[in-house]
Amino acid sequence: SPVIDKEKDEQPDGVVGDEECVDPLVPFDYAGTEVLEKDAYPDITELVTQYYNATLSADMETLEMIVSDSSLIDQSKLAAQGSYIESIDNLICYTVTKPTKDAFRAYVYYDMKLTGIETPAPALSALYVTLASDGRYIIYLSGLDADTHNFIEEADQSEDVQHLKDLVNERFE
Repeated sequence: SPVIDKEKDEQPDGVVGDEECVDPLVPFDYAGTEVLEKDAYPDITELVTQYYNATLSADMETLEMIVSDSSLIDQSKLAAQGSYIESIDNLICYTVTKPTKDAFRAYVYYDMKLTGIETPAPALSALYVTLASDGRYIIYLSGLDADTHNFIEEADQSEDVQHLKDLVNERFE
């Protein structure tokens, strides 16, 4: 875990502390923890960025390449989202690694700019990322086995993830 000087509310490497993370005037830059790693896997951060860009532009060709089953994506929902979401910015990918080290639970922070609203809305979503048979990481949308389901449940309920959720919710309010 990062060491935080409670009096100064600063962390190493210039990363802002909790109080600043909830201030909408300061860019969100939560450092994460040893369990909840911030942008620790460039391939996964790039995959998640591709995913959000493709969903925003309803690019099914790209989505077919980066998800486990594109038939589970509702194209009409994507089109509707594109009509009210102008952009997704400041994307930060926090990951919890599965003990087998072949999959991750990704918690994705981003600022969502909605049409007609000046201030971007902070958002947090969760994805399951795994290795495809060809060795590429993909976003897994299909059914889960019990082991994977348990991993996701444990990650979602962990203290580290709950803290991240609380920061984003406070920032949203």
